[in-house]
Amino acid sequence: MSITIYAGAQLDGCKIKDFPWPTDCIVMVVYRGEEKIIPNGQTKLQAGDTLILRANSATTRQVYHEISRAAHYAQG
Repeated sequence: MSITIYAGAQLDGCKIKDFPWPTDCIVMVVYRGEEKIIPNGQTKLQAGDTLILRANSATTRQVYHEISRAAHYAQG
C-alpha cells in the first residue's frame, strides 16, 4: 500500500524508528520526488514523501487507517 505524508502531519519530520508502527507493518520504500530511498530507522520522513508499506494481509485495512491518520493529520 502507498501513503503520502502531508505537511504538519504526525509523520512529517519523524524518524522511522520513533513512530509506533503497527505490528506486522514495514516501510519498504520511501519516494521523495524522483529519489527512491530504502529506509532504515534513522530515515527522517518529510511532507511529500510517499511510503510503500507492507502489512499482514489480515490487518491491511486497519494498518492503512492508522498510518493514514499519522500521515494526514497533525498530532494533537
